[in-house]
Amino acid sequence: MVPRRSQVDPLAASIGARVRSLRQANGLTLAKLAAESGLASKGHLSDLEHGRLVPTVGTLQALASKLGVELLDLLIIPDKNPRHRLIAQSSGLPDPVMLRWLTEAEELPVRPGPTRMTPAKKAPAKTAKTTAKATTTAKATPAKTTKAATKPPAHAGRRRSTRSGS
Repeated sequence: MVPRRSQVDPLAASIGARVRSLRQANGLTLAKLAAESGLASKGHLSDLEHGRLVPTVGTLQALASKLGVELLDLLIIPDKNPRHRLIAQSSGLPDPVMLRWLTEAEELPVRPGPTRMTPAKKAPAKTAKTTAKATTTAKATPAKTTKAATKPPAHAGRRRSTRSGS
């Protein structure tokens, strides 16, 4: 059992508020959702909803299953930004509508960045001409050796004294 926190964790509070909102939208009581999702008690679910405990992924998955949503739907905060709102709006849409949205979204210009998950572009096929050019430029000219480069460091070859001080 996860210990109850004395201070509210902001992320846990956001997740808890989302769980509460979805529970109420489904007309479920604390007791009924707790029992159907395998939680220890309705008090445990209440602590989760108020951010007094940080839920495990297993707990969130059980709650999502009983609420009829994806796990992701418990982790978003629709009022936070447009992307979260879009995810919330897409929840429960029929597949044909989702596929139409995806097709339209894929045609939009998107700025590059870490949030876009697209397959990596293939490098252009190498031709004999580009391969020959690459090998020609890859040949390095030998570096000039200077006396400074070949001269050993001043401390090289010196031995430390093994005599003790007294």
